[in-house]
Amino acid sequence: IAHFMVPPSSVSELIVLTPGVSVYPAVFRNEITIEYVLSAATPVSMKLYSLLGNEIAHFITPAKFSIKGRHRVKINLANTKLSEGMYLLQFNAGEYSKSIKLIYSLQ
Repeated sequence: IAHFMVPPSSVSELIVLTPGVSVYPAVFRNEITIEYVLSAATPVSMKLYSLLGNEIAHFITPAKFSIKGRHRVKINLANTKLSEGMYLLQFNAGEYSKSIKLIYSLQ
């Protein structure tokens, strides 16, 4: 997954998944930021899929992102050869799982 360091420019770009998990920007070029809060230490992983269900990338977060507390992970996709379009990011933390729709744009 590519790392993007683009802060959200408006509230509409912030996708709130649950109280404590958010992804921005929803339309990205090179990097996305995932923020989440863990109430207890638990393994966290993320996978990026095409809309056809093909796995594009699998990210296992380092142990420091699996401890109790607030975390911010930046994922950089600048060195990938993604086509413009919609992708799904599967976020897993313990038994919690959420699919997040993202749009990749070259502009």
